Amino acid sequence: MDPRQFEHTVVDDNDIHSIVMSYLLHNCFNETADSLASCTGVKQPAIDRDNLERRKQIIHFILERKALKAVELTEQLAQDLLEKNKDLHFDLLCLHFVDRVCAGNCTEALEFAQTRLAPFGKVPKYVEKLEDVMALLAYEDPEKSPMFHLLSSEYRQQVADNLNRTILEHTNHPSYTPMERIIQQVTVVRQYLTEENGKVIIVFQYLLIYLFGCRNPGNSRCLCLKCYLLSYDRMRFLHFLSRILSKAKIAGLLQSLLGGGYAKHCHVNTRKTLLISFV
Repeated sequence: MDPRQFEHTVVDDNDIHSIVMSYLLHNCFNETADSLASCTGVKQPAIDRDNLERRKQIIHFILERKALKAVELTEQLAQDLLEKNKDLHFDLLCLHFVDRVCAGNCTEALEFAQTRLAPFGKVPKYVEKLEDVMALLAYEDPEKSPMFHLLSSEYRQQVADNLNRTILEHTNHPSYTPMERIIQQVTVVRQYLTEENGKVIIVFQYLLIYLFGCRNPGNSRCLCLKCYLLSYDRMRFLHFLSRILSKAKIAGLLQSLLGGGYAKHCHVNTRKTLLISFV
């Protein structure tokens, strides 16, 4: 598919407003969503307001260092959710343990670990993190310990986001918003283009040395070659090479491209046209 066909595509404002609205409701910013609706006229989708308010309160409890209240409210909202998501349950309990340690209630934290966290120690995948969490007891200032990331607001927000997504999925709602999907797709495309562009530059530099015996891209042939490579105009690129290469050069080029890992397949067809399939 040629991306140029979308150059003149007009994005409707209502589509943008709807994408933003879904993000706000997904993350429980209902007041902001109401403001957006009143300012733009975009319609809010039919949602379970009670579910939204409960999710909002759960997120608030996690961010305000009240992980056990978040667990309690989650079990009220979806009784078997944490039972089916042991990793998430473990993270929530660890947050409570960390909060007790940071508050200086080490005795209470140890008792909690013995009753609520100890069962997870029987499962190999939890052992390493459990050891890291328990090691916080050995530090007078846990924030200066090697496990300081467990105390960060970023980690707490991550746990809150994971729980919010899990609740949404449990209630048959999308766990990711359209905005997040778009960002994920753009990120993948950018990574792919960066990797592909890197391959193009490597091939160009190699061909420059092989064909012209130098690294100087100043002459017209070099500029033409680079232009075709960067624009991915493969037909013109191949035609260009077939005109400037002798049989000996073609034979050497085929062997070097394949041996260097720059191409996965290349040959000369019956019309003596060089065909290259890049990695």
